Amino acid sequence: MGVAYVQFAVTHPSHYRVMFGRFIESCSKDVEFVQEATAAFQVLVDSLIEQQQAGLVRRDDPLILARFIWSIVHGIAMLVLDGQLRGQDERGEALAQYAIERSRDAIASA
Repeated sequence: MGVAYVQFAVTHPSHYRVMFGRFIESCSKDVEFVQEATAAFQVLVDSLIEQQQAGLVRRDDPLILARFIWSIVHGIAMLVLDGQLRGQDERGEALAQYAIERSRDAIASA
């Protein structure tokens, strides 16, 4: 999911920026918008819960785990979009893969 998140941001930078721009505050009263945003994030939370139940992911609060993962991939996406990853990995693919692997290690069940 994390790699796909970064790839979406890189492939659709305008859409991505609109999704996370300051205008979002004005959309908070739009019930359908809030439901869609909540459902999208819930996919990550549900995936982590399933992995916890399978004994693959530590039993920490799944909401905190999801925010941890999201903050990593969102940060990489923003670095790419803002042109901060100059050189060999400008699209953030290697960094995203590395971050996902390290995150997997960090949240793995002991």
